[in-house]
Amino acid sequence: MDEVSVTTEDRVKKIRRTVARIKKEIPSLSTILNTYGKIFVERARCKGELSYMMNISVSSPDHYRFSQGMTLINEGIFPLSISNDYIEKIAGRMIPVLSRAFPEIRPSLRKVRAALKKNQLDLKSCMENMLSSHEEFIYQTASSLGTDASTLKFIAGHLLKPLIEKQSEKVRQTIQTLRWKKGYCPICGSPPVLSYLKGVEGQRWLVCSVCGHEWHFMRIQCPFCENEDPKKLELCFVQDRSYEWAELCNQCKRYIVNIDLKKYPYEFIPEVAVAGTMYLDILAQQKGFLPMADSVWTLVPHLDVPSKRKKIKIP
Repeated sequence: MDEVSVTTEDRVKKIRRTVARIKKEIPSLSTILNTYGKIFVERARCKGELSYMMNISVSSPDHYRFSQGMTLINEGIFPLSISNDYIEKIAGRMIPVLSRAFPEIRPSLRKVRAALKKNQLDLKSCMENMLSSHEEFIYQTASSLGTDASTLKFIAGHLLKPLIEKQSEKVRQTIQTLRWKKGYCPICGSPPVLSYLKGVEGQRWLVCSVCGHEWHFMRIQCPFCENEDPKKLELCFVQDRSYEWAELCNQCKRYIVNIDLKKYPYEFIPEVAVAGTMYLDILAQQKGFLPMADSVWTLVPHLDVPSKRKKIKIP
């Protein structure tokens, strides 16, 4: 077995092990974790297979513009290339998994699959327009497929995530020594879906909601609006799980889930951690706050799995 296969299967075991532990401690999250656990596993395998397929040369960004907040996507360095061959390969693996997980969108999944085979759907352009917030293109594409824009975003996000994350890994080496102080991703410009503290000093890191890149950030600052007034920030947590909390910003009315890795009892896998803290999403949203980034269960509210949110009990 080659190194890539070993690494991928190790990650798969880690995902399954962590999902099982969280389910045992928070049984009301079992439906969500059962569904997304399978998706995380298949995505990890797809991403692992891309390791030996993608040979990418990367150019460095302009250091000054980067320091001022110019992302790699705006510099034309990311996304690099998403070929139809890669998309077809991922779609062939992920669509059956998504179809089993979300019966209500099977018709849309079939339409996407058929359009890809006929070269009638440009998912690369969909992702570029999603990252640029050009909603009109998404609405037009969804209409041509006979589905809605939210469902198309949901499907495109799942199909392209292994490719986006793999390309992000390839380009991040060009910015490792550069300074970045913004609350949005320096690679693709997307907002963070998770924040965590690590190390003896508790350095804070953000995790991109789209490409998975992680970057260092100010400990006391809202990534969304850059508010640094601690009086406008509040924490929301459950007493027995104080190692994870939602940070609420009363200036922009947004929140982000945080994890202290020094006390976190599980193996840290960002996507599993996000799914395992859904009860904090519920608490924060009950208080009238919005997430900084859409999670897969908030993007398409009519899906059958998100409808189970009402059954989730706060630990």
